[in-house]
Amino acid sequence: MLDDYYAQWADGRLSNGREPLDLEALFSHLKEDDRLDAPLPPETRLGHFHLYVSSLAETRRFYHELLGFDDMGTARGFRMGMVSAGGYHHHIGYNTWQGEGAPPPPPDAIGLKHISFTFATPEAWNAFLARVEELELPYNQTEEGILLTDPSQNAVLFERP
Repeated sequence: MLDDYYAQWADGRLSNGREPLDLEALFSHLKEDDRLDAPLPPETRLGHFHLYVSSLAETRRFYHELLGFDDMGTARGFRMGMVSAGGYHHHIGYNTWQGEGAPPPPPDAIGLKHISFTFATPEAWNAFLARVEELELPYNQTEEGILLTDPSQNAVLFERP
């Protein structure tokens, strides 16, 4: 069970994951003229990310039961869960660290615009779109594909191949 999860430093010391972030190490590669207020380039790709959600159960249902992502487990003790595609350990980590039942951020808040997934084949895209329509999930059509929002109002763009 993932409830037995623990973290440790490279030297073997246990970590509770709540140590202060080492900003100096994190930003040591930056140059004086680097812009931190600029959006990430469109070609930026992430292996996985974590979302704040208001309910682990609702989020698991949305991504796993409705959209078909693989359920990679829920660590209730850590108030987090993970889903993936293709057997990866997790593409989406989600947590209630902002509080169970926490409201979504206001529309004008700074933060994530949306996450996106691109389908490898037209067949996979068509099967996914048919599933979304069969479930009657609300979505917005975009030039790239379809945009859905999860129960915590995180936006997810599913792109055509």
